[in-house]
Amino acid sequence: MVRGEKALEEVLNVGLLNTKGEVAYLVNIKWFTTAPRDVFIRISTYIVGPVIVLIPTFIAGAKNGDWVSTMVGIGGVLLAIYVIAYLFSSVSAYGIGAEQVIIRKPVGAISIPYSQIISIKTIEKLNAGFKVFANAGLFGYFGLFFSEDDNKTVGVYATCLKQMVRIQTTNGKTYYLSPAEPEHFVDAVKRQLNQNHQGGEKL
Repeated sequence: MVRGEKALEEVLNVGLLNTKGEVAYLVNIKWFTTAPRDVFIRISTYIVGPVIVLIPTFIAGAKNGDWVSTMVGIGGVLLAIYVIAYLFSSVSAYGIGAEQVIIRKPVGAISIPYSQIISIKTIEKLNAGFKVFANAGLFGYFGLFFSEDDNKTVGVYATCLKQMVRIQTTNGKTYYLSPAEPEHFVDAVKRQLNQNHQGGEKL
């Protein structure tokens, strides 16, 4: 672990689907850890989530008197939803590869090509108005939100809404990420942009 940047240099294969639906493998990726989950996410994940799973199970079990079937049935379905939220709509790390920024999930990843990045900077806080198509609670913020700051729909892939990184692209999309050390993450991306001479802010 590089303690200054909380980044890990790894040589490994990460499969990403490109725009043609083909799998592209990336190597030599520098990974940055996510910021700690904020209070809202911790409460939603570790208190509200389990309660939502357990209460209907207990109510149904008390009604029909068959706790085993209830636990396997209703409890199993709700637990499956909980697990799916973790696997497919939570962020586990951010990567800087040779050609793109990577948003890593427990299953799969999202990529932002350097050729599309026109601006990247740190911001103090995101004022997310409402969810458009997103998970906001279990394990993090993941998906499309309406940003009051941008007055449009943006992609949020984060564990908290403070001390974030904002990325704008040539196709009009805006992304918000929450690496543990946003300044170091931004500097690393800018170095990569400058080396590749592909868009971005030349510093």
